Amino acid sequence: MNAADTKSLLARGDLLLELGQVEAAVECFSNAINIIPNDADPYLGACVACQGIQRFDLAVATAKHVLKKEPTHPRAWFLLCQLVRDGHCALEDAEVTQLLALEKNASLNGENFRYVRFALAYYFESQGAYDKAQKYYAAANSARLRELRIKGATRQV
Repeated sequence: MNAADTKSLLARGDLLLELGQVEAAVECFSNAINIIPNDADPYLGACVACQGIQRFDLAVATAKHVLKKEPTHPRAWFLLCQLVRDGHCALEDAEVTQLLALEKNASLNGENFRYVRFALAYYFESQGAYDKAQKYYAAANSARLRELRIKGATRQV
């Protein structure tokens, strides 16, 4: 299978999720994992799909699998911290330290930085630290507004 075929398989999984065919999406992402086991995208799609079928144990395991391979993967942190916020798991102290350090990662672009800020907001919300959570929610949303302003200004030029 070539790169275009694997992208098509991932896009099919995303479409199945959008259509509410979650079990079919799980199967699609599982097939993609078998074909491209070193790529994070099928695992992250599977994580979302597992949440859709309420297999939170698999969703947690899948997100943590990605983080074991790529400890700074912003979207994996985002998905894991959603699960933390919703009470399906907890972060270990070492994971909290990793997440906090990730915020200082200068190489993150806008969207990835937003994922990290949302992950931090979810974590602090799960801890009852609502002031800190609110700060990160606001920072994530203001970053998105800046991105949209930049895109709008670029289109007008």
